[in-house]
Amino acid sequence: MRRVSDGGDRNAHCRRCGARIVLLPDDRRQGFCFDCYDSLEVKSSVFA
Repeated sequence: MRRVSDGGDRNAHCRRCGARIVLLPDDRRQGFCFDCYDSLEVKSSVFA
């Protein structure tokens, strides 16, 4: 079972549709929910 930790996880809302999401420390969705996230539209800091 996964639990929310004090320092790592944060509750937020999707930047596009407003759905409630949990932001994980190494989350690559950059504030989008799984339905709204499009890897072709979001810039990756790895290639920037």
